Amino acid sequence: MAILQAGRNSGSSDGKAPWLGIQQARIVEFRDESEKWDWAEIYLVAELKVSGSDYNRPLKIAGSFEKNPDGTIQENSLVRRINYLCVALGWNGGINQHGKFEDEDGKEVKDISSYMNDNFTDSGDTFPYLVYVYKELPKNGKSYTRVHNKIMKNEGTNERKLTDHIA
Repeated sequence: MAILQAGRNSGSSDGKAPWLGIQQARIVEFRDESEKWDWAEIYLVAELKVSGSDYNRPLKIAGSFEKNPDGTIQENSLVRRINYLCVALGWNGGINQHGKFEDEDGKEVKDISSYMNDNFTDSGDTFPYLVYVYKELPKNGKSYTRVHNKIMKNEGTNERKLTDHIA
């Protein structure tokens, strides 16, 4: 039998679960999982603590670059997802034209997960970011809770902008 615990919000039958939709979050860890996937040139996972949820949620930035004939990369959805993260973090680094991470000074970042963990994780009580959490359509009889790849600072009119982007 399930144990009833006071003060725990478990959702309601007349609406969506309170941990879905636009949520406040903080980043507790970054992982580079690129080596696990042969199809992905970048597979960066930002582990998020979402306000009102008992579980961390992964925000995954994964994919491959589209290349110009000279070997440089061109803008695609992967580049846009990386840029969303950089803007939200307030980081002036990012991906260079060769698909390598570099810092604001143009120096290559060899270990992106260590760099991000050292500079952009938070173990406090604040939730400086906004994300969209949703239930994925069922596959093979299972559905999963996912985080959309657009992350924004939790400030000003960004909640409305994120809502518009998701719509």
